[in-house]
Amino acid sequence: MSDEHIIQLLTNTFENNHSVDLITGKNYRARKNLMRICLMQAGKQGRVHSTAQAAALSFFPDKKLPFVWDLYFSIQLVLHVIPITSISRILERNRYIAQQHPPSKRWHIYFIGVNLLEKGKGHGRHLLQQLEQEAFAEQRTVVLETSNPESLKFYQALGYTIYHEWKWEKVPFPLWFLKKEPPANR
Repeated sequence: MSDEHIIQLLTNTFENNHSVDLITGKNYRARKNLMRICLMQAGKQGRVHSTAQAAALSFFPDKKLPFVWDLYFSIQLVLHVIPITSISRILERNRYIAQQHPPSKRWHIYFIGVNLLEKGKGHGRHLLQQLEQEAFAEQRTVVLETSNPESLKFYQALGYTIYHEWKWEKVPFPLWFLKKEPPANR
């Protein structure tokens, strides 16, 4: 799948997503820019996975970016994604999320999405299982967050457990933190 196809698929998948709307201010162009920037960052600090109908962007928090790249991505987010009035709230949110992650070696799934016309046909489950195999081969715990109750049920059905729930007074929705450990660690 081409980069543009991945960006469009994820942009469409995350329309009306509470967490993404918090970052982008419900702006389509900002959401598309967020996916473009995260795709570039995943290429440098994680992995990009895609099939004909699904895509995922994963990050390895233990793989630090060189300062120049980190600065570049931060500037891109401020210029093209995050409304000026939301910057401090987004920084506070991101710090909190990072503090909640387990101390183990992690594979952080930042975005995973399925072509909306193909939803419910197993494409997301298949892609997630591929990611898990790679993560577990590297003895990494798979972590992710969701603010979508439907997605929460999907992840739990696949063996993910909630290790933290955040109800932040600044937003009207909870954020669930989920993980799945390599089989030897369960």
